[in-house]
Formats: sequence, structure tokens, C-alpha cells
Amino acid sequence: MKLKLAISTLVLAAAAFAAPVWNTSADLTGTRIEGSGLTTGNGFATDNLSLSIAWNIAFSQNTNLWTYSYTFAGVPQNISHVLLELSPNCLEQGSGCVQNPSVSKGNLGNTEYKSNWGPQGNSNPGIDGYSINGVKFSLTNIKTGTLTFESNRAPVWGDIYFKAGQGYVFNTGLKNHASEDVNLFVARPDTVGRVGSETPEPSTMVMLGSGLALAAWIRRRKVSSLS
Repeated sequence: MKLKLAISTLVLAAAAFAAPVWNTSADLTGTRIEGSGLTTGNGFATDNLSLSIAWNIAFSQNTNLWTYSYTFAGVPQNISHVLLELSPNCLEQGSGCVQNPSVSKGNLGNTEYKSNWGPQGNSNPGIDGYSINGVKFSLTNIKTGTLTFESNRAPVWGDIYFKAGQGYVFNTGLKNHASEDVNLFVARPDTVGRVGSETPEPSTMVMLGSGLALAAWIRRRKVSSLS
């Protein structure tokens, strides 16, 4: 009984410890809409809260790469650029985090990498006090369309931002990485390898080791008390 109680307590403690979802393994498909996962600003008006960002991610055994697709819909003005969060080492030359980007409509311009995409004057309004580490896709003549690229990184929960006219849109969790709600983030490239193949985080291994040690200690006490 004591052993079961101790293990249950340990499991609950581990769950509480791992509560924030930002930077953890993400869903391969999903949609975020204005007012429910997406925050808009600068008088950005859409048709009955129809603005949305949807993603679809697939892994190819042939190329050993992930294909990321982000579809934008309900945007009232042309999107000028999209900022997508990446892990810090994705900014290194030849990292392979973003390969062969393309768009289904309009035109794709420069693809730039930076460790702190902040307000930059009025280029990225609404971010104030926060920044995104990642890639900037410059776009023209796109209101509704799909941005696609390949990556050697598996998806985790993270941030996205885009500007259209004077309006802006970002996932609501951008300003709250301590959130436990996956619906406030989008999937984006980060960890190496396929989902589920990553080694456990050090903290998880420590807690698992502690649990095994605790179980062994309780058993020794039980045997000792019987002898």
C-alpha cells in the first residue's frame, strides 16, 4: 500500500513539474483561429472571426525530412511577412531546419534568420517587450494561401507571427510560455528526430531514478521489519 502511494505521489509530482507545454512535442495537424488561440491587433478586422492558421506536418521515410505546411485563411489584407520560431541552433549555416520554402499563392521573397525578431520600429507591431528567435518569410500578394518548407527537425509547440497591412496576428501563447494550454501555440520545427524518438529530458530521468530508489528502499524496510 505504501509503495503504491509513494509511486502515485511521484507520478503526480512529475506531471506538475512538466506542466508548461511550450517547446514540448506538438501535434502534426491543427488550427488556431482569431479569438481562440490567435491574438490580433491594430484594428485588424476580419469577417466574423474567420481568420485562421492551420498546419499539416508529415515525415518522409525516403528523404528523412519533415514537410511543414501553414495555411492562412480569412486575412483581410495582403500578408507582408511571417515570423516562425525555431530552435537557437537553427540559425547556424546549413542547419537544415528550413529547406526549399515555397508558397501556393502570391510570391515568396527573402528568407532571413535572426535571434530576436522584436518590434523593429513598426515592422512587427504588437510584439512589444517580446521577441521571436527564428525565420522571417517575406511575402507579397498573399491573403489566403499555404507556406511550405522541408526540415530535418521534428515539431514542438512554439510561436508564429504575421503582419498584414497595419494589422498583426500572433499565437496568444507568444507572451506566456509558462502556459499549460497547447491551444495557445502552433507546431514549429525544433528537436532533432521523429516525434517520440527523443531521449527523455534530464529532469524526467532524475525523477524516474528517484522513484525506483524509493521503491527499493520501501521494499528493504518491509523485508527488515519481517525478519
